[in-house]
Amino acid sequence: YQEAILHFEQLGKLGIQLGLVRIERLLKCMGNPHHKLKFIHVAGTNGKGSTNAFISSVLREQGYTVFSYISPSLDQYLDRFLINGQPIKKNIFELVMPKVIDIAKNIKQTSLGHPTIFEMEVACSYLLAQYFNADFMIQETGLGGRLDATNAISSPLITIITSISKDHLNILGDTLEKIAKEKAGIIKYQRPVILYDNGELNTIFIDKAKELEAPLQIVNFSNIQDTSTLTLTSFSYYNQNYNLGLHGTHQVKNGFVALMTLFQLRKEGYS
Repeated sequence: YQEAILHFEQLGKLGIQLGLVRIERLLKCMGNPHHKLKFIHVAGTNGKGSTNAFISSVLREQGYTVFSYISPSLDQYLDRFLINGQPIKKNIFELVMPKVIDIAKNIKQTSLGHPTIFEMEVACSYLLAQYFNADFMIQETGLGGRLDATNAISSPLITIITSISKDHLNILGDTLEKIAKEKAGIIKYQRPVILYDNGELNTIFIDKAKELEAPLQIVNFSNIQDTSTLTLTSFSYYNQNYNLGLHGTHQVKNGFVALMTLFQLRKEGYS
């Protein structure tokens, strides 16, 4: 474990390198573990973590095994690899990550150069999801979407786009429209999209979904009533009240996006 952490510290100088060529080579050398997983793929500027937490919680309560990879960690390093909401153990990490490191070192000898830390962690997370025989893999994008390493996912169960605002302007673009186009890059052919209502930016996602024949649902926040109190965050939808375990009025919209995602999963045949 310590050797892996030290290795990552040495790789830190690679920084951010967007693109899918290295991650696709890395995954191919690993036997393409992502092809065997059922993904909920999430992009956006705000609310990704909360939306994912709501979805994961409900799926776990329903008896499903859920694996998530988030970056950066909330506290300890292994907090970014979550099985049913809990960080994996060091001994499990040590079973998997050395394989990824060895393959990455081989790729370094090619014209592609060494995969980044993020690319290696994404690849590791897919092996871990396989190891735990996860029913679902909830995958947040790291940066943007179109050229993010997580976009090696070719056919997710569902794509979610959360709230968009200005972030990483030097990389993703200096306008909300440019940023939205990067996030829209995770929309896939004929796979359903749940879209947080981003106002004028919606047309960017609508156009991309039409191009890829992807059914798109814009979450209509006028359909819900905020029923929160000083001690409880909640909302009402068609006379059903939903209490949230994360607090703050902004969580009501994130919770509703999660609910619409769960309804879509039901349409996909899940309980």
